[in-house]
Amino acid sequence: KELTVYWAKVATPYFPLAVDLLMDMLQNSIIAEEEVEKERRVITEEINMINDLLYLAKAEANKIQLHIEQIKVNEICDAVMASFSEITREKNLKVQLEVQRDMPTLVTDAGKIQQILENYMSNAVKFTPQKGIITLSVVMLDDKTIRFSVADTGCGIAEPDKEKLFQKFGQLGNPLTRESGGTGLGLAISKELADMLAGQVGFESQLDKGSTFWLDIPPALAKDQQQQNS
Repeated sequence: KELTVYWAKVATPYFPLAVDLLMDMLQNSIIAEEEVEKERRVITEEINMINDLLYLAKAEANKIQLHIEQIKVNEICDAVMASFSEITREKNLKVQLEVQRDMPTLVTDAGKIQQILENYMSNAVKFTPQKGIITLSVVMLDDKTIRFSVADTGCGIAEPDKEKLFQKFGQLGNPLTRESGGTGLGLAISKELADMLAGQVGFESQLDKGSTFWLDIPPALAKDQQQQNS
């Protein structure tokens, strides 16, 4: 892992140079525009993977700080919905928000919650066909647990792939993941972030019917849990 992180830190600064080189080649008619776009996508995916690797390594080493604040559940959900409004509109997906009434004000790291939900939403958008439905829900399971969940009407997950999902690169064995892009690290990062929030992640899925991914967290992070990551 240390070697991978070291390589990532060394290689990252050179990717913008590679993009500049491709653009120069295009302008001088050395390479076709279609090839430039293809290579640009490859470089972007590599950059995203490196950034995710570095972030995951920091999370595993407990080097990511929490930023505790008081925040309403709807503020988090509205930010997530806004982030995906354009792409879901382009793909003709119906997106629903369902929040239980009288939710308590959270005392936690809203940014980490949003990051987890955006990872879930990103996968839902990738694997849900046009005119499908994605639902972001928030409910109180009990007085100590809030559940955020993202459900979709997508392709679902085959049984052999389920146990790998929250592992590093666990999604990469799935041919659908390869076609749709992604680093295969989003769910592994989500699990690490949930641990920081004293929470848990999980999912249910039925092949060809859809999936639901959830995050369970306490409404307020205890003082000792806040200090562990401060």
